[in-house]
Amino acid sequence: MTSQHRLGFIKQADGNLIISSVQISKPLNGFVMFACLVIMISCSSVQTKVIPAEHTDENIDLAPRWTGSSSTIDSTISSPPISTIKLKANQFPNVDNTPLLARPIPTISSTETSDSSYKIGYEHYRKGEYDLAINELTDAIQLNPSLSVAYWVRGLSYSRKDLYEQAITDYDMAIKLDPQEPKLYRNRGMVYHKLNLERQALHDFSEAIQMDSNFGAAYRNRAHSYVTVGRYQTL
Repeated sequence: MTSQHRLGFIKQADGNLIISSVQISKPLNGFVMFACLVIMISCSSVQTKVIPAEHTDENIDLAPRWTGSSSTIDSTISSPPISTIKLKANQFPNVDNTPLLARPIPTISSTETSDSSYKIGYEHYRKGEYDLAINELTDAIQLNPSLSVAYWVRGLSYSRKDLYEQAITDYDMAIKLDPQEPKLYRNRGMVYHKLNLERQALHDFSEAIQMDSNFGAAYRNRAHSYVTVGRYQTL
């Protein structure tokens, strides 16, 4: 009579392996039974580490995929032989094969550095650090003489330091580069007003209003200039 034996193990949800059983129709001798028992006892004490799905090889696509057998690898995605990796340089004519040390050092464009200086200068202006702002904005202008906003903010910085002549010079240049910006005319008009040059101030305030009919600050500034020159009927 053929004896039947059940042996095996099952992996639990927590990662532990427990002894289970399968049905074996062939008789087992004592040595085989002993060996199986030792294997099952050893496996039952092993705990497996659960790896999050986002860190598995399948998701990061680094390892070859299994075809279903632990001894067979899908050759269609396995690593190529070393011999096929050693390719000649002339097989890729568009690749720069010049040694790295012999290549020219990449340079940063003046536009990038001028923008950086402008941003630093603007931050200094915003913090009330007008001397530092003027220095940075001057660097920005030297690197990019067409950067209108650098003249604009440097003009503001000069005005805060009561350097009105320099402020007007910067506003003149900013307006030349950006003639359709009403705020520049209003700012220059404010400087003219501080210099008691009301005719020039009124001209700039009116230019700003003509460009932007909703420019409330320019209306108020112009009204103040009208009062200064005694033109009350034009208010």
